[in-house]
Amino acid sequence: MTRALVLLALVGCKRAEPEKLLDTGWFEDTDGWSEEGCANRIEATVPAGGEDDWYWRTMPRIFTANREIEAYDAYVLDADGYRLGSGLVWDDESLRFDVVLDAPLAANTDHVLRVVDCNGTREVPFTTSVFGGALVGGAEMLEGRAYSLDIGGATWLEPGGVAPLLTLFFNAPVLIGVPLSQAGTLHLNLALGVEDDEGNLRQDSVEDAVPFPLVAFDQQPYFEAEAPTVDLDFSGVRIPVYEFAFSGTFSPTGDRIGGGTVEGIGDTRFAGPLLGSSDEDTVCTTAAGLGVQCMACPTDGEPYCLPVSVRDIEGVYVPGLTIRSL
Repeated sequence: MTRALVLLALVGCKRAEPEKLLDTGWFEDTDGWSEEGCANRIEATVPAGGEDDWYWRTMPRIFTANREIEAYDAYVLDADGYRLGSGLVWDDESLRFDVVLDAPLAANTDHVLRVVDCNGTREVPFTTSVFGGALVGGAEMLEGRAYSLDIGGATWLEPGGVAPLLTLFFNAPVLIGVPLSQAGTLHLNLALGVEDDEGNLRQDSVEDAVPFPLVAFDQQPYFEAEAPTVDLDFSGVRIPVYEFAFSGTFSPTGDRIGGGTVEGIGDTRFAGPLLGSSDEDTVCTTAAGLGVQCMACPTDGEPYCLPVSVRDIEGVYVPGLTIRSL
């Protein structure tokens, strides 16, 4: 978790005059930021110089050598030199901060991350990916499509400590279907997938499919959907995730989902068999040994739940597959 320490007021999306790039050009060698005699230095930036696949809704992140937060600054410029945000949000240790953007970045566009430390001002060029571009066939092109999500191969931030262990058992495909997609409305449903004897992906069970409530699609191609409970399959063990929230961006051609996120509260009392135990508190005991405490579950208040947070989920369109629910 980060603490929202936002320094200075955010500037508007466009300034009266664009800023000029440095005379020396874009700073491309981002290896070895450190220099002797410079204590308030930047150690690394994400993106690094030259990255050409940056997700349009991700804030750049800066890693610093010390906690002198007043010694640093950073902001993003578009290709014309206009600032797109200058607020800084530091983490709890004050050794890392994110650059707050006024709005998502334009897709497939060159940008500059300008950073300031005791070495002076440097520029890190990067380019956004295609995600964020308009749907070429409009929202209606998505209707009836199904996508296979790679949640197991994504970045698991939570549950802290035990996430790497749990992902070893996450091998069942997760499918997202789009039964309805219009200009301002999106309907999704989720199901677990299996491969048949010929290696083709199909829906495991109609009964287990979870329909998401109808959501606004006014930020297309970006979407957010929520469901009260979703069961995820960990090597045949179904683990409920309460307050399940899923978001992502459809690619302009509708063949991919990028930048996907999952948030929720996982009920670990069913996960004991993954660790060779039938005890309900097996995962919580393991987590406690790693300094992570389970919390009360929202369904019954029992202390067996852990937060679930997954980032960088990718999905691919599966032609011919339709996700059905009761």
